[in-house]
Amino acid sequence: MVLFVSLLISPHVVCAADQTTLKASCFLPKNHPVAVKVFAWIDMMNEGLKGDVAIKYVGGPEVVPVFEQIEAVKKGITHVSFTAGAHYATQLPAANSLHLSRLTAWGERESGYYDLMVEEHEKLGVRYLGRWYYGPFYVWLKEPVKTPDDLKGKRLRTHPLYDRFYKSLGIAGVTIQPTEVYTSLERGVVDGTSWPIQGPREQGWTRSLKYIINHPFYGSNNTVIVMNLDAWNKLPDDVKSKIETMTASFEREMVAYYQEQIKKEWGLLNKDGIETITFSESDAKRFLDLAYDVEWAQLEKTIPELTPKLRQTSGN
Repeated sequence: MVLFVSLLISPHVVCAADQTTLKASCFLPKNHPVAVKVFAWIDMMNEGLKGDVAIKYVGGPEVVPVFEQIEAVKKGITHVSFTAGAHYATQLPAANSLHLSRLTAWGERESGYYDLMVEEHEKLGVRYLGRWYYGPFYVWLKEPVKTPDDLKGKRLRTHPLYDRFYKSLGIAGVTIQPTEVYTSLERGVVDGTSWPIQGPREQGWTRSLKYIINHPFYGSNNTVIVMNLDAWNKLPDDVKSKIETMTASFEREMVAYYQEQIKKEWGLLNKDGIETITFSESDAKRFLDLAYDVEWAQLEKTIPELTPKLRQTSGN
């Protein structure tokens, strides 16, 4: 953690001449296939904001632990984070609506959901900028099941994003960092996990995981770009406008890129003999309804005054 220590020593925005340098981190390792567009956004900003702002990537979870990244941004230790809403939803419950959106990223900007997220995130001391990854989640398993009821008692690697969904299905969730999933599968610690289509094959997980429940959920994902609010507020208005415009453009290109990659990955998974599991129509509906219903029910408990607006603006 030597680099993290150095970040702690110099937490302020670095200015060279008239250029502001902002430190960025991601909750995934740099070489992870899901993180490809993190660097596309950084490159876009560095090109489009040249002379005004430079984004310097300082590392992933090896530098700033996953669940500490939002605190690092809030405190200005880093200034930009490619994180996930579930990682800080205990501090900002509205972040638990990010994965429930039924809209495209650009649809969210038109509906008012984006503006609502900006407003809510400011309460946390960060500026919400937008989305950086597209890809719904799937349940990956070592052994096949026929119905959602067959998942009861299974030990699956869990995450705050879908932990309530797991519990409603009777799944025994086991908290494991993404970097430890391979070993946990090999050692029989877990029977499976939930993850988008991209990643498991490249990370070697499909040596153990041979089945995918082909009923994707949380299509909007919950991966977002946030910036330290003080750093954002210090930027000139024209620079802020450029960041917003470029990020909106980036979102469209990013979604198109990942949709194409998902198609290619399905082909590779089929070639490798990974089998899909399809539930009956009624079971599939029950499975997917449960994924969303348990999350909205939780939001209605924690932020009842905001939930109707979240539903309305997110296309639910």
